[in-house]
Amino acid sequence: MAQESRLFKVKQCRPLAFPWVLVSLVAQLLPTALLALGLPPAFVDVGASRGVGPYSSGVMGGGVALADYDGDGDLDLFVPNREGVADQLYRNLGGASFEEIAWEVGLASLQRSRSALFLDYDGDGDLDLLVAGDCYQLPGGCVAGTSLLRLYRQDADGAFTDVTDECGLFDDGGGHDTREHRGGIAAGDLDNDGYPDLFVGMWVEEASLFFNNGDGSFTDASGTSGVGLDKRGHWQAVIHDFDGDGWNDIFVAVDFNQNRLWMNRRDRTFEDRAPEAGVDSAWNEMGIALGDYDNDG
Repeated sequence: MAQESRLFKVKQCRPLAFPWVLVSLVAQLLPTALLALGLPPAFVDVGASRGVGPYSSGVMGGGVALADYDGDGDLDLFVPNREGVADQLYRNLGGASFEEIAWEVGLASLQRSRSALFLDYDGDGDLDLLVAGDCYQLPGGCVAGTSLLRLYRQDADGAFTDVTDECGLFDDGGGHDTREHRGGIAAGDLDNDGYPDLFVGMWVEEASLFFNNGDGSFTDASGTSGVGLDKRGHWQAVIHDFDGDGWNDIFVAVDFNQNRLWMNRRDRTFEDRAPEAGVDSAWNEMGIALGDYDNDG
């Protein structure tokens, strides 16, 4: 089923929420839900007038990345897309108007992309971009010689260079049709060396974990860390210090199986303690949000 994404402005909402939000699929159901509650729709579609028109991603679970990539104080938007359709980068021109510049800056990949994340992997002060794709049920399978996980380094002129191969992240999906769904991706410092490490969720396959070597390259520690030892529907992850010991841990929402809470052993290995923490539910979770909902710090 084709999925459309649109840009909406909050017209009226109590309590007041962020003035600009991007919603995917849910926005199509929101007006009906609000009317059922006797409430007027709270959002107005302003995408076309702001340079972000509706589009059909054609990818289940396609996610967007939002960040101020060019450091001008405005949030910009990266939109992954299906195979044969270029990914999109919308630069914020100020005043909530956008300009699509993916071809101009080297981010218009025609491979299938599923999720994306802005991060400063090399510590040079500007944001780089990690994009995850897959070739699930793709006619002809994976494209030989191309990587499903792509890391783009932002250069001094604002353009991006694909450094996937030289960074040790190349993954061609085995060169055939595969059931590997790329899920969410997360970045955080898992070994306290000051550099962001990478977690890549995988549906019905082992999850992937890459440690940042601090020299622009990564080491695949999926097996040795304990994170990639079984095949589950690993989807979105969040990296956070859950027990307050000064070391980040990993929580993963899992589809068709129990969630994972990998606690950091401080030696680049992790132990799943989801049952002890009471978060090992198996309700087909795919997304996760983290926050202090009860204001206890």
